[in-house]
Amino acid sequence: MDFKLNSAVGCIYISPVIFSITAIVTGFEIRVNTNPSAVEFGDSLEVNCTTTCTDPIINVEYKPGTQHHRTTGSNWYTDYFPSVHTWDFAAPCTVTCKSESSQLKEEKMVVTVYNREINITSPPDVLEANRTYSLECIGPRVYPNNKLILTWLRGSEIVQNSSTGEQGYPDEEKRLRNVFSFTASVSDDGQVYTCLAEVDSGSSDRKIIANSSVTLQTHYKPGNTTISVNNKTVSGFPVNVSKGDEVTLICNSNGNPTSTLKWEDPSNGSNVEIAPPGILHIFHATSEHQGIYKCTATNPYGIDEKDVDIRVTDKPGDTTISVNNKTVSGFPVSVSKGDEVTLICNSNGNPTPTLKWEDPSNGSNVEIAPPGILRIFHATSEHQGIYKCTATNPYGIDEKEVDIRVTVLGRAGAIPSYDTTRKNACYGASAKIGHRWMIPLLIAGILALAIIAAVVIYRKRNHTAHKRGFYKLYKAKPNNNPQIPSENEHQGNIPLKNLNLQCGGLTTITNRFNQ
Repeated sequence: MDFKLNSAVGCIYISPVIFSITAIVTGFEIRVNTNPSAVEFGDSLEVNCTTTCTDPIINVEYKPGTQHHRTTGSNWYTDYFPSVHTWDFAAPCTVTCKSESSQLKEEKMVVTVYNREINITSPPDVLEANRTYSLECIGPRVYPNNKLILTWLRGSEIVQNSSTGEQGYPDEEKRLRNVFSFTASVSDDGQVYTCLAEVDSGSSDRKIIANSSVTLQTHYKPGNTTISVNNKTVSGFPVNVSKGDEVTLICNSNGNPTSTLKWEDPSNGSNVEIAPPGILHIFHATSEHQGIYKCTATNPYGIDEKDVDIRVTDKPGDTTISVNNKTVSGFPVSVSKGDEVTLICNSNGNPTPTLKWEDPSNGSNVEIAPPGILRIFHATSEHQGIYKCTATNPYGIDEKEVDIRVTVLGRAGAIPSYDTTRKNACYGASAKIGHRWMIPLLIAGILALAIIAAVVIYRKRNHTAHKRGFYKLYKAKPNNNPQIPSENEHQGNIPLKNLNLQCGGLTTITNRFNQ
């Protein structure tokens, strides 16, 4: 008959083992065996005594009160015990061999008797990681005591054995104990520990007689916190995402009880959705989403943190140029000859763009210093022209330019280059006119011209009104002036003498009427 024992280490099959002892003497031998080799208290047992003597007298005696059924042969006895109810069970077999001059020999076997009672003193329902606990196993009653072996298993791994070298006494209920001390760890959560009881059947054979298991529950602080960005686990380096991308950050952490996860983001929630458990979603990445994102895992036993540096990459853009701290708006910029001029170029982009200047002077009397600053120490005509700033990073290029005009600055204002040695003659005389009088004279000439024009128009209208119409003449006299029209003759416009404007200024204005 086969026996099946379910245990934490799987299904263990036990086949009946016939245990025998052989006594060899001169001329013949005696063999005593039992089936099974170790018997559970109250179970049946079969004892067999066999000899090689051809004419033996066999005698097997047991403790008084032991009930058995015997069958015999010419050289063997077999006794069957329906139920064993004694802890000190011995089977002595005596053989007298008549064919060997009545030589007498005795062989005795002590049978191991046991029960299946095994007890585990369990630890607290919940263990805390990094604290020390003990598991105590009290084994079954076994006689002889030194036949019992108690083993602690962690899963299928043996972690501790226990046995005794003392045989003990059959009437003494002395049970073997095995106490296993350990420090609880994260890996102990849900771990099965098993106490296994075995009896030594001799010849290194062991028979499993009982087992008992306990499953641990361990609580521990959060740990091994990880962050993934778009389904890729972060390994500690900055993570680049493109401007406009949709980005999903997921935080996971070990911990028992389950950790509460909380995000901290540099945008303070702008265009960001945080959904449990530990998921942060950026819908449209911009520069405001760049920075350190931290996930904090918390439970009653502690805190763990993990962060990731998100870099929002973008090609250069919004490039601007300022001239002497005034931003250029697209029109030419005038500077005076001899001025010190500073051009500053700025551009957005990530990584920060590299700025490069192109200037029409090819660097003559010009200093270019990072980042994007071009300085003209003494502006001359060679510095006039188009200045271009090019912003570059790994993701693209952007350009901005400005047209610089170098002018000569007079006392009254800035005008284009001009020959100040030029001489002008006005009213037939030679005179030098300083540049500072040119603009006032020009304005005065224009005003005088406007006044003259107004006077001419007025007189013309007034004269026409007197020439036309019907008049009653009183004491009229004949007109002897040939320039005055007679009767219905038309009077022409009164001519104005030519205006003589020279050298950009008014020299003389003369109005004359024909008399």
